[in-house]
Amino acid sequence: MTHATAQQKPTRQIARENELQLLIHLYKFGYLTHQQIAVLMYSEYSQGIRLAQRLVKRMVDNKLLIRHSGGFSERDYIGLSASGARKLSSELGIATTGATLLESTKNQSRPETMSPLPASSKDIMRCPTKHRVASSWAAILLMREGFAEVWSEREIQTNRAPFKSLGLKIPDALAATNEGEVDWVEVEASKRGGRDLINLTKWLINTAFPQNEVMPFLNPPMDTYWLFRVRFLITNVSGFKNTKKNSLTI
Repeated sequence: MTHATAQQKPTRQIARENELQLLIHLYKFGYLTHQQIAVLMYSEYSQGIRLAQRLVKRMVDNKLLIRHSGGFSERDYIGLSASGARKLSSELGIATTGATLLESTKNQSRPETMSPLPASSKDIMRCPTKHRVASSWAAILLMREGFAEVWSEREIQTNRAPFKSLGLKIPDALAATNEGEVDWVEVEASKRGGRDLINLTKWLINTAFPQNEVMPFLNPPMDTYWLFRVRFLITNVSGFKNTKKNSLTI
């Protein structure tokens, strides 16, 4: 056996690491499509989608994942099974961390059902939405841009981000630099009515970017994150005039 061969990881170890990484991604996002999994895990491979499908099939067969069929010509959605959630908790000790998070946030007026502990994706996959898929794409794009921290819509909704709202508005994805500069993402997956556009404009002018040019801190009283930029992911061009589809800029 050559030195190079000795340094290579065993196939079983690689498979185990890939399975654990996918469990982590699904804990972060709630559910994903095969294409999203391919971008997250196999973007450097030309056959990334096929590798993702193979990994998912193996983990579904081993009862670690569940798959929700979107029907004819529609995408499938992949999520954690109860066994996959237990495995993730066991492997990474997320249950212990989750319990601490739950205790520290129990007085912040959040529903009892919104727990940070790993759990089956069965309930949230009953009615998968285009908005959640688009929000997940936004977070994936931010991850590929190299931000120090990125939070998905699922993490924001379950209080796993360091803040959840600004002026009663909740983001669809968040990303932060090491300096605490935050990119706030708004996903437009459907056409907005006139009142919604007016409210959005007011929020941008009066709350997100006030005329005094003082950028608002997002996590008082610690004040370690502040709003740097609001970005839009447009999946329905009719929702906004003079915008480009799938734009992640403002």
